[in-house]
Amino acid sequence: NGDEYIMLQLEERHAPYGIYEVPPELSGDIKLLGEDYYNYTKNTDWLDAVTREAPIQSYNLRASGGDDISHFSLSGNYFSQQGIFLKSAFERLSFRLNADRKFGDKTIVGMNIYTSRVNSDATDRRPGSRTLNPLYATLRASPGRDDYNDDGTLARTAFSRDTQPFRNPIGLFTERENDYLEWRSYANLYIDYNILDNFVARINAGFDHTAGTAAEYQPAEYSVYGANMDYGTIEESKNSTYLLEGTLDYKFNFSSDAHGLKVLAGASTQYDNNFDFSSDGFRFPTSKTLYYNLGSAENQTVSSWRADKTIISFFGRVSYNFKEKFLVNATVRADGASQFGENKKWGTFPSASAAWRIIEEDFLAGSNFVSDLKVRASYGQTGNNNFSPYTSLARVGATNTYTFNGQVSP
Repeated sequence: NGDEYIMLQLEERHAPYGIYEVPPELSGDIKLLGEDYYNYTKNTDWLDAVTREAPIQSYNLRASGGDDISHFSLSGNYFSQQGIFLKSAFERLSFRLNADRKFGDKTIVGMNIYTSRVNSDATDRRPGSRTLNPLYATLRASPGRDDYNDDGTLARTAFSRDTQPFRNPIGLFTERENDYLEWRSYANLYIDYNILDNFVARINAGFDHTAGTAAEYQPAEYSVYGANMDYGTIEESKNSTYLLEGTLDYKFNFSSDAHGLKVLAGASTQYDNNFDFSSDGFRFPTSKTLYYNLGSAENQTVSSWRADKTIISFFGRVSYNFKEKFLVNATVRADGASQFGENKKWGTFPSASAAWRIIEEDFLAGSNFVSDLKVRASYGQTGNNNFSPYTSLARVGATNTYTFNGQVSP
């Protein structure tokens, strides 16, 4: 509380002189801490002031049906939750459809579709000082200060170890706008065709598309850029992935059930497209328009970028088991990625593993204290194409220097 805080501050003032307990004659003299602390002996619980109960709402609706040759399932969900911090919230509305149908004795066609809308009001999570991070500011705020004035406006506050007033941490939660809206849809269509008994061909095609808008506004008093520097920004992003994949899966039949052998071979291609656009503004003529009129800002910046990448893969896998006790797997895949250099577009990545399911041994039959026990060893090589699509290419961009005749010039 405020009284305890004042005592801690007094003890801190005396600590450099080897006095860790405030002398009785000075225990009430808070003027030693400066005028900023004088008569500021409130008992504000700042963490309680910026948090609240966070109720959750969730509603589900589902319908399903089918017959011997077709099935479907359609569901919808609405989820809403207030955040434990003031003004934070999350809301999601989603729908899902799964359906399949048989055509004759050999063909099955199915699809899965999902779409959702997410709307959130987030808390600023920038790491750093009291100016940037609302939670850090809350934990540093002096409990001797009021949270609200008598007229209901936010009071000024002082942070621990500081003698000048700083921003009220409640305002860092309630006066900043940090909104996010996202639409996402993904779907896939597959066809299974039984060429022979235990020999299945599958074609799978799908896409995943996300479009998001992040918008933020910080009034001058609560801006990370300091007083008289209100700040607004809008960022639009679109990410799309398209996939086409084909596989052949064969399961060998043996006269004895002790042996099991499966072979899979396939090929796939995937294309990714990413686009991002952002606009920032500083010093607005009014805070009433929030981030809806970035063109009115005194200082403006605009940026955008796009990235495309493609990967083509061929893969195969062989799986063998003996009495479900001894397991052996071998796989190999060859990937060709657009991000790789001109002379190294392809990579081959083999792997193999072997396992012994000890739980299947007779000496563990009927065991009450071991539910599963397996020893497994594996070896393989992996690759990585998770880097900028244009790393291997010469790119053009703005710079403060240039190269001429082999020399870097300003």
